[in-house]
Amino acid sequence: MPRDQTGHTELKLELKRRWARILFYVIVACGIGGVLAIVLNVPMLFGALIIVRRANDYASLSNTAAMPCPPPTGIATRA
Repeated sequence: MPRDQTGHTELKLELKRRWARILFYVIVACGIGGVLAIVLNVPMLFGALIIVRRANDYASLSNTAAMPCPPPTGIATRA
């Protein structure tokens, strides 16, 4: 089989090119997948942040532990 200057046969060079192409496509696919994962998760993170903020707002508005209880009134106290 004829060899080039590096001593590789044409078949070896073709295999190297094929694996390099496959590796390139895998890296590109992983990069696109990573970007999509980040882009699609950002709205979810903002949604979770809004939910947590609203929950904190509601908790601070309905925090009755610091307020004294009203005096007992009504039928239940007449027994």
